[in-house]
This record gives sequence, structure tokens and C-alpha cells, in this order.
Amino acid sequence: MEDVTVSSLMQLDIFKESLTLLGGKGGIERPVVFITVQEAPDFVDWLDGGEFVLSTWFAFAEDKQKGIDSFTKMSEKIAALAIKVPRFIEEIPKEIIDLADNRQIPVFAVKREAKFREIIKAVSVAIHSYQSSIIYETRNYYNELSSIALKNGSEQQMLHALAKKTGLPCFIAETNLEEVLSSDQTARKMKDDVLFELAVYLEDKTEFPLMPFRVNNYLVFPCASRNSCYCYVVISTESLLAEKALFMCNQLCTFLTIKRQEHAEIRQKGIERLYFDFILNDSLSPDVAAREFGKMGLDTTGDFQAAILTNDGITNSSHFLALRFFAADFGRMLRSSLNRMESDKMIFFIGHGTKDNDAEIKEGALRLLKKYPDQKMSIGPRVRTLKHLPVSYRLAARCMMISSEKERLIDYTAYSYWFAALAGSGSQETRWLVDQYITPLSQNDTGENGTVLTTLGVALFENSIEASAEKLQLHVNSVRYRLKKVREIVGLDFFNPFERSILFIAYLMFKGKNLPHR
Repeated sequence: MEDVTVSSLMQLDIFKESLTLLGGKGGIERPVVFITVQEAPDFVDWLDGGEFVLSTWFAFAEDKQKGIDSFTKMSEKIAALAIKVPRFIEEIPKEIIDLADNRQIPVFAVKREAKFREIIKAVSVAIHSYQSSIIYETRNYYNELSSIALKNGSEQQMLHALAKKTGLPCFIAETNLEEVLSSDQTARKMKDDVLFELAVYLEDKTEFPLMPFRVNNYLVFPCASRNSCYCYVVISTESLLAEKALFMCNQLCTFLTIKRQEHAEIRQKGIERLYFDFILNDSLSPDVAAREFGKMGLDTTGDFQAAILTNDGITNSSHFLALRFFAADFGRMLRSSLNRMESDKMIFFIGHGTKDNDAEIKEGALRLLKKYPDQKMSIGPRVRTLKHLPVSYRLAARCMMISSEKERLIDYTAYSYWFAALAGSGSQETRWLVDQYITPLSQNDTGENGTVLTTLGVALFENSIEASAEKLQLHVNSVRYRLKKVREIVGLDFFNPFERSILFIAYLMFKGKNLPHR
């Protein structure tokens, strides 16, 4: 059964017998949600919208203009108006009929002998029947969606069911606006138009919309939850969507949101398992870990970093809760991070974008440590590839072990490189030092008469730039230029004593014979 409209009510016997349409023919497809009798002069203030209003016009019998003004106001809300004539007025004013035509609000004349209660009864039965059909058909659609979901059916099947129920072309559009799933052949012809219209609408939006919205000839229903938008359900219709169709679109949105949310949670748990198995349990080789991350579409390049948060020896339940609050705040501050509670500590793995830097992270961590006074944090060194993330974690852990009681944020730069050197030439820590600070130099080397790397190697063992230049048979300025290039390539300044010591350790490890090949 379709929506109850003025047009459908006009097919009732009592309407054919007792009511005559005088104006507003263009609005006969307006939906009717309720029928009411109103006689008070201010009854328009009590209307909710969509009412079929019956009246004798008693309140305006002596004031024609007041009646016209009242109709003008109610025309913004009602579905239709029916006035009994002759009763208190001999005829409906021409001004009201003209206004009805202009605003497309159906206006009827009701015969004097007609009984309002009979009209109300007939309309109420029609509305009740429609509401019952809504319950029945939406329940059937819900059951159909449930059956598809339980059988691991596709989103295509769910969408096809919606199109079949509504008789309208339907789509599921991805949030990246690169794909759209169409319900049928008719919908597929509209695919490009749907994506274009959505792209134009969302172009200047800073946040995804949470409520349904209209884009030209399309109604769009966001499938959203927990501040995440998974996709859009789109239905093609130029007019107002029937109530049943609205319910069904919302039902599909609910199913899609739950389904995609579950998939997202499963994927996130899989990512977390891989990270923590690889980093904490040493159960995956770097190559296997990289391959598994690649299957999930994750970028294994770029910078990574580990951090450890503890409660400074306090282990009661309130402090465990404080750890989780800190983790939530710290996670919001970062662009990409995972965290996990392990025993009495919280572990963070951070994936860096190009805009991230160590200073920002430390500054943010210090702000949070002031907010949570019983916590202390150790941040491991930044590593350039995923395979060295376990090194960042282990070095953060070792720095935490030797930190003083007063230290709240442990600066890894003071210790990590020495720990890496002490780990021995066959350790992953050693490979990290070499990969981080020596390998990029060899990859960027150019020139015939000595390279940046060979220049660095000589300069690390000579007492002066002049002595290095003499040994390399280069001009002093050439040596200085190449040593300055070291900072551009790996971020360490040869002319800074502390950073030169790191370069010295890494170079010694590079020259060692027992470097690991993993």
C-alpha cells in the first residue's frame, strides 16, 4: 500500500459523495498523516504538519480577512482543508481558492448534510491500514536483511532487496567516492552521476554528515557510527520519499553499519595481533610481518616508534584506569598509534606521517604527564622501517630500567645508542644503527674521488679536517661539504660531539663482520 495522500483519499466513496475539490489540484499528492476538526480562531498554532483539516469556518464567519490570513498561515503545514458550506459561510472565499492554487494546498467544499464523523472514520481507517502496512512490510524487509546477513550474503543482495521493495534505483557509495554499488541495470546507468553529485556536495565539508541529506535527485543516508562513516546508501527520487521507503533505507543503513563496523574491528584486531606478535613475542620475522601487513593494505615504510608508559611502581586499580585515560589522550594527539596493556605497563606503537616530529611528541607527552602525575614514559628512537620497530621497543624498555626516580619522560637519545652498541655486532640493534645512519649514506653516494661515506670514515679517525683532506687528497672545503651532507641525509651532525659519537659507533658496527642479514 502506498502513502496515504489527498489523491488516494479522493478515491473513497464518502469523498466522492460529499466533498468537491475547489482549488489546489497541484497538491493532491501531499501525504496525509492525520485528520482533525478545528474551529478555534488560533487552531493553526496547534497543528504539527500533514493534517487533513475539517472545519465549518465558524471562527471566521464574521471576519473574512482573518480567515484568509489564517489559511495563509496554515498552508505552510497542512495537507488539505475541507470547509462545510453552506453552514456558517455561504461559500469559500475566492481569495482562499486562489491561494490554494498558488500554494498547491487542496481545498474542498463539504456538503452541508455530510457528517464529519463519517469522513473522520473513513480517513482514519485508511491511515491505520497504511500504518499497519508499514509495520508489516518493514518487518518483512528486516527479516529479509537478517536472512541475507545470517547466510553471509552480499551487500549487493541487500541493496537489490531495497530496490525491489521501493521500486527506485538504489546505490551504496564508498566514502572515498571511488566506487558505487548499483542495485540494477537502471541504477548502473546513473553510477557516474551519483559519484559526481556526491563529490560536489562533500567537497567543502570538513566532517562527514551524520543525518540524511538531499543532493539534487538523490537522497543520501550516511552509514555512520563512533565518529566513523563507512559508506552511503543513496536512493534516486525527485519527490518526497514514502515513509515505508525511509524506514527501509534506515534499516539497510543499520545493517551495513553493523557489518562494516564488525569488519573494521576484526581488521583492527588483526593489525594489533600482528604488531604485538612481531614486536613483543618475536614470533614473526620482519619479512613475514611486512608481507602480512601488506595483505592488509598497510604501509610498512616510513618512520615508526615505540613508547612505554608505567605507573611508577603503583599497581592498584585506579592507576590502571589512569593508564588507560592517558593512553586515550595520547592516542588522540598522535596521527597513527596502537596501544596495549601488558602487565603493569601500557605499550604504544606509533606510525609517523611526514608532519610528525620528536619534539612535538615529547612536548605532548610532557603535558599529559603533568595531568597524570604518577606516570612516567620512555620513548624509543625513531626507526625508518617496520622491521626495526622491535629495536625501538627494546631500547625504550632498557632506558626505562635505568632511569632515575625523578625522571618523568626518559630521553632515549642519552642512552639508546650505547645500548645498541652493547647489544653486540650480531644483534638487531646493530643492524638498526647501520640501516639508520650508514646505509643511507652509501645509497646517496656520488662522485669518483672518494664518497660521502668514505669521507666520513676517514674523518671519524683523523684529528682534524685538514688531516682528513690531506689523506683523501681533497680540498678542505670539499671535505667540509661532504661532512655537512651527512646531516642532510641521516639527520646527525658530524660537527656535534655527541652526534659524531653516534656516527662513530654506527660506522664501527658497519665495519664489523657479524652483522645479521634479517
